[in-house]
Amino acid sequence: MGRLAGKVAIVTGGAKGLGAAYSKALAAEGAAVYLADIADGAPLARSIRRAGGSAWHVPTDVSDEASARALARMASGERGRIDILINNAAVYSELPPVRFLDIDCQLWDRVM
Repeated sequence: MGRLAGKVAIVTGGAKGLGAAYSKALAAEGAAVYLADIADGAPLARSIRRAGGSAWHVPTDVSDEASARALARMASGERGRIDILINNAAVYSELPPVRFLDIDCQLWDRVM
């Protein structure tokens, strides 16, 4: 059993890049992991399950309050609690470079 056996984790942006690494590591230590992402995390979740871990992709847009609340209700409803939350979701890396002073308020709010 891993150090996180019985724990429930949510990784926002958990389908790709650093988020995928977090998701794999948490599952390898025994956590039940919810990959919350707008990107398709189903292949990664299947891969984690094939390796003996527990993972599910939950399509989630963390910039949308209703979507984030639905994720929290699902995870806590299915598992009884949420023990670990990694806030990894980001959109800035996928945006074209923009000078800091040229970022408009709408883009700033989306990134933050």
